[in-house]
Amino acid sequence: MLEHRLRVLLVGQIDELWAPPNSPRKVYSPFPLAVLTCVAIETLGRVFYLNDNKQAEKLQNYCFVSVVNHFDKQFSRPMDKQFKALLKKRFPEEQLEASKTLSQLLHSYFRNTFVHGYRGRGVYLEESVTSWVRGDGFLVVNPNWFWCRFKQVFDEHFFKLYANKEANNPFMASASAYLTELLK
Repeated sequence: MLEHRLRVLLVGQIDELWAPPNSPRKVYSPFPLAVLTCVAIETLGRVFYLNDNKQAEKLQNYCFVSVVNHFDKQFSRPMDKQFKALLKKRFPEEQLEASKTLSQLLHSYFRNTFVHGYRGRGVYLEESVTSWVRGDGFLVVNPNWFWCRFKQVFDEHFFKLYANKEANNPFMASASAYLTELLK
């Protein structure tokens, strides 16, 4: 039931902003697609990682990062020293110490700046890249890839939920907690 609700009300509606390559679009909307993908990522994170983190003030970050770590294995790894130095050079006034991985960078400098300021800061949208690339102290993300990768990760998470029949299934415990919170 939860999966169906999310597929219809979240994935289905956001899908209207996306079109496969070389297909007509209802509306050209890379920015809204990227922002709503971030909303969808956080929602999926709350469904599957709600029980993992006890710090309420960091829950949003934790849920987002936990899902984005599945987009590409490089996202969950520590940023290399060269990229971090280029990032610090490009944004010397920023407190970058909190962003140790690319997933954390995506949360702070993509999700947060897009949702709260209608701008990218250190992470930018560009449809000409296939998926994402590292630039000279910044990341470039294809919003269509970002959305499609989210849908794959969404499917993978629900597959893992149903495949694990153990009584202590952490995905089931978190999904149950999410439903309880939703129904309050």
